[in-house]
Amino acid sequence: MEEINNSDELQDVLNQKTDKLLNDIVDFIHAKASEHIVKNGSVDKGALLNDVSIDKSGPAKHISWDSGYAEWIEWGSPPHWLPVQVIEEDIAAWCRRRLAVNSKESIEVAWRIAYKIAHEGTKEKPFVRPAGNEAVAYFEKVELG
Repeated sequence: MEEINNSDELQDVLNQKTDKLLNDIVDFIHAKASEHIVKNGSVDKGALLNDVSIDKSGPAKHISWDSGYAEWIEWGSPPHWLPVQVIEEDIAAWCRRRLAVNSKESIEVAWRIAYKIAHEGTKEKPFVRPAGNEAVAYFEKVELG
C-alpha cells in the first residue's frame, strides 16, 4: 500500500478500516452466538435465532437479542411462578411440539415444568458471553498475527 501523507485522507482510511473491523466483530459474535444457541438446545421455533437487532450504522456497533426470554436463556432465572396463560398455552404447546404428547398430557406436563421453575428457577444456557469471549480470542490472534 502506498504511504499516505495527507492527514485527512489518513484519518478517512483509518476510520474505514476501524469500521470494517468492528463490523466483522459484530458479525463474528452473531454467528458464534447462533452456534451456541443451537448447541445449548435453546431452539424451538427459531425466535431466539431470528429476533436479533444489529446496528452497524455508526461508530458504536450494537447487537441485541430481542425475544422476551433471551435474558433468561443467557443468565438463567431465579425461582418464579409463570402466569397461568403462559403455562397452559406456551409451555403446553412446547410440550406438544417437543415431547409429542397430546393436548391433555401437555397441560399436565406444562404444570410440572412450571412447578420446577417455581422451585428451582432455570439454568443458564449462555450464548452471548461465550461468543464475546471467542471474538476477543479470535481478534487478538488476528491483531497479533
